[in-house]
Formats: sequence, C-alpha cells, structure tokens
Amino acid sequence: MVHRDGLKIIQWNVDGLSTSLVDLMVLVEKEPDIDVFLIQETKLLPTAPDPRLAGYTAIRRDRPTPPRGGSRAGGLLTYVKEDIPFRVVNGYSGERRMEQSVLL
Repeated sequence: MVHRDGLKIIQWNVDGLSTSLVDLMVLVEKEPDIDVFLIQETKLLPTAPDPRLAGYTAIRRDRPTPPRGGSRAGGLLTYVKEDIPFRVVNGYSGERRMEQSVLL
C-alpha cells in the first residue's frame, strides 16, 4: 500500500459510458495520480460486463433493465486505485434514485 497525504477524486456524468470509455482511458493516461473516479449515468445494462480500467477496481450499481421499448438511464460506477483499501458500505436502487457508498 502506498502512503497518501490526500486523495485525488474525479466526478463525471458521462451520459453513457460506452461512448465515453475511450475518453476515460485517455484521462487516466494523462492524469495517473487520480485515485478515485465517481461516474454517473453509465447507462449500462445489468447484463453487460464491468468496463475494465487498468490499475483500478470497479464498484458498480445499475438501474434495472428498462421495460421493452424504454430507454436506458442511470447507473453508477466507482473506480478505486487497486492499492487503496476500501469496502462497499451500502447501496440503493429505486425507481427515481440510486446511491452507492464506498468507505476508503
């Protein structure tokens, strides 16, 4: 484990991770000192695999699959650097609200 005096945390509403994943990877290359990414509106289906980000652990919460003909919405994804200990404290997924808590 690496000693840190603080954490660098980035919050990003991606409005669909599939179209922003390359941008996220470029950001990690440019800013390797980012410790935690908090990503909203991933719009991933629950059946999709976790998007990998080298050097990070993914914690994910999806909205339920939309009804037939409905559009995807919501979704949370937290990436924590692999050398930072953490635990998932709780999470909630409701019709209009989602939350995810990670204790670092």
